[in-house]
Amino acid sequence: MKLLRLSFSLLLIVLAAVVGPGFVGRCFAASSPCEITLSRDTIEVGTGFAGGTVEVKGTVPEGSTVVVKVISSSKKVALSRKGRVSGLWMTVERAQVDGMPGMYKVFTSGKISDISPEVQQSLGVDREFTAARQLAKVTEKHEEKTVTVDPKTAKVFIDGLISLMAQKGLYTIKENAVKVSGSSFEATIDIPAYIPRGETKIEVYAVNKDAVVASSTATLNVVPVGLVKTLGDMAEHNAVVYGILAVLVALTAGITIAQFFKWLQRVIFKDEGVGAHH
Repeated sequence: MKLLRLSFSLLLIVLAAVVGPGFVGRCFAASSPCEITLSRDTIEVGTGFAGGTVEVKGTVPEGSTVVVKVISSSKKVALSRKGRVSGLWMTVERAQVDGMPGMYKVFTSGKISDISPEVQQSLGVDREFTAARQLAKVTEKHEEKTVTVDPKTAKVFIDGLISLMAQKGLYTIKENAVKVSGSSFEATIDIPAYIPRGETKIEVYAVNKDAVVASSTATLNVVPVGLVKTLGDMAEHNAVVYGILAVLVALTAGITIAQFFKWLQRVIFKDEGVGAHH
């Protein structure tokens, strides 16, 4: 029995010598995990939804730089590129971008530059959104066939999509946006009105000396409710009825606007004794 204990002790010593500090780091992360809690785990999106916030709190190994990454599911986006043709500004190319997350937000407790480029890219938190770009697949229709575009053209469309997403508050990087006190941290995640429906992953990383020492993940569910859910379900499961309804709504809106302007014209010209029709 004593011989068995001695052999086990020698094995631990050898493992510690071979693996080195990396083994200690993993043990430290396991004994002091990165724990996170959300102020809410569900966001309901109705017709009046204009955005909101989610509070993220938790604990990390003391002395760590905290990185919070928020990623929504991907969706296919149709884009068009405009250019001049015979002096006219018009669409010159169309493509679809698939695979890129619908939302990609990064929050850090310090500056991104304080984290090595290697760790930035491994975590997917660099300013170029490299991780999101690598997921993208850009295709176009060519003679009734779907073909993958060349890398140079793909970059143009991916750059354009990221720019559009940034304008809507869906792709952002915010430095010094995570408050850290000892081993505790907290951050406020702003949720834009355009947040994609479905699951949104909130990932937290603790970085120390250019190494990830702890991490954890939570899920935020974004669900449509009320009229938004009804129309969404109709568009997905009964496209014909949805199309007919969309046309009727458009016609009704057009007639209503026309009647409104006729009424407005009568009111404006009433006191001047001028008829609406000449």
